[in-house]
Amino acid sequence: MSTTGPPADRPRSFVVDSMLGKMAKWLRILGFDTVCQRLETLADLERHRAEGRLIVTRNTRWRNRPGVVFLTENELSSQLRRLIREAAIEPADVVLLARCIRCNSPLERVPKTRAVQRVPDYVFATADVFLQCPDCSRLYWRGSHTDRMLDQLQRMTGWVIETVTQRRT
Repeated sequence: MSTTGPPADRPRSFVVDSMLGKMAKWLRILGFDTVCQRLETLADLERHRAEGRLIVTRNTRWRNRPGVVFLTENELSSQLRRLIREAAIEPADVVLLARCIRCNSPLERVPKTRAVQRVPDYVFATADVFLQCPDCSRLYWRGSHTDRMLDQLQRMTGWVIETVTQRRT
């Protein structure tokens, strides 16, 4: 059982039970604010719901609670398709590379000159846009890894990738 997530006028955000770490990573890749942590108490659930987060778990203890998407699927692609359906996520909601996949912070564009010592020479010569996490300082750029993520996303969701936007800040 699941209920509707946050109101449409608020950004979609999630809390993903720690047993679903790959799901948290993919939600961040898709640009959604996603906390990944162990959900141990009803107070944990209530706090996240009060913050407007949709709770995603496989823990049977939380199965029929309001604001919870309970996943029974074992494979990530099936889990992601189910969550997309339950949360009514559309390709237009997706903004790729908007968040750090490690710590969830919104990425910020940095001048190319700040990337010179931090990326391979070829990347520096061919990439124009660099994004950095303000918290962990991880650096991101569009490259072959991005194309592989898009291919995997298309295989998992069936979405036509051209309809998914990438942040160009």
